[in-house]
Amino acid sequence: MDELDELQHQNAVEKKIKNMVGSFKEELGADWKEKLSTIKEEINWFKENGLPHPAFEMKSGGERTGAELINKSNEENE
Repeated sequence: MDELDELQHQNAVEKKIKNMVGSFKEELGADWKEKLSTIKEEINWFKENGLPHPAFEMKSGGERTGAELINKSNEENE
């Protein structure tokens, strides 16, 4: 039952952020930037090692198009 509640919670967090009625700071805490920077490093590691990151997986199991553009944009902003 706890797993179902966690899934519902994660779905609610996703909707709040997408609908801009919640924030990463609200969900992740005061160190939200550091946590997102860590995630960025992980995504880049996956890319560099030719692995698909689960965040870019579609419900069908394929990879979202445009993932390369996100990574390219991240590299340009560094």
